[in-house]
Amino acid sequence: MDTSDKVGQYVLVRTRGFYPSVIRFFCLKRRGWKAFFSRASRSRFDHVAVVVGPGGQIVEAEPGGARRSNLSEYDGYELRFSSDPLTDDQRAKIVEKADWYVDNHIPYGWTDIAGLAVRCLDSDDYVLIRRADQQRAAICSQLAAVCGEYAGVTAWMCGQQLAAGVTPAMMDARLG
Repeated sequence: MDTSDKVGQYVLVRTRGFYPSVIRFFCLKRRGWKAFFSRASRSRFDHVAVVVGPGGQIVEAEPGGARRSNLSEYDGYELRFSSDPLTDDQRAKIVEKADWYVDNHIPYGWTDIAGLAVRCLDSDDYVLIRRADQQRAAICSQLAAVCGEYAGVTAWMCGQQLAAGVTPAMMDARLG
């Protein structure tokens, strides 16, 4: 897949299996009990990766930690690309930050998942989210949000104060 025009953007992926189903169930486009029980609040997507090069090169946070991979691993899966107008400098910074996650062997943010599950129930207790944001760990949407913020693309934070509070559903919802 030629992704040369997508370098610096993020890609949403609808994967398959039990774990992705749980993420789609708990990671909502908005918070609260009403949202929790509303199908309209759920996203089709459960994973986010950052496009870092042509030929489908991506960086993603997986349970094994941040890694470089290729979109060809998601052949047959539903994909949705962001389309933010980015400068060459912003693209370079997004790729630089994504590569930093891999080069520094940043592990998966299991605490982030627990924090997001608590927040989806409309808890204003940010303890887990703050703790997750301070760790040297990341989930997929947090990695993408931090990359965007690093490059000055604050929209990737989806209105959240902390990157650990960003979900794939929020990143999908901001695309309209």
